[in-house]
Amino acid sequence: MAETITITGRLGRDPAAKSTSKGEVVEFTVARTSRVLGPDGRWGDGGTTWYEVSAWDRLGRNAMASLRRGQPVIVQGVVRPHEWTGQDGETHRVLQLRASAIGHDLSSGTSSFLKAPPAAASRPAPPQEPAEPIREQRAAVPEPSPAGTGETGWSTLAQAEADTPF
Repeated sequence: MAETITITGRLGRDPAAKSTSKGEVVEFTVARTSRVLGPDGRWGDGGTTWYEVSAWDRLGRNAMASLRRGQPVIVQGVVRPHEWTGQDGETHRVLQLRASAIGHDLSSGTSSFLKAPPAAASRPAPPQEPAEPIREQRAAVPEPSPAGTGETGWSTLAQAEADTPF
């Protein structure tokens, strides 16, 4: 039985693409280290679980263009354990995750989104210019009102919406 899970972690290696008889696949690893409360009452790192992630077709191409080793990510997909015996005679176990969604974990930083062009079967897509980094923009914050007046500093809701940069 396949189980869908969502994990957060860091990329263990850059995504790598390969072609198979079933299509294009991009593979990478994600390390998830749990946090545990120690006997002294302090939080520390627990064990690390490694996931082998595969992303197919368009999701894989987008992951290949967007992700780099060490970046924090969120991955959702179907997980299944894989076990094999190596040449050394030892049993090896790994969790394989077939991704259905991948993104940067924004609790650790910022990201920008560039919509991918539609797939064109008959002609290659023109090269894309690199996206400009997003500059931080903040909405104007109204000045505090005198106590008890109930005013926000904006004369109307329409003025507040007009001042919002997005």
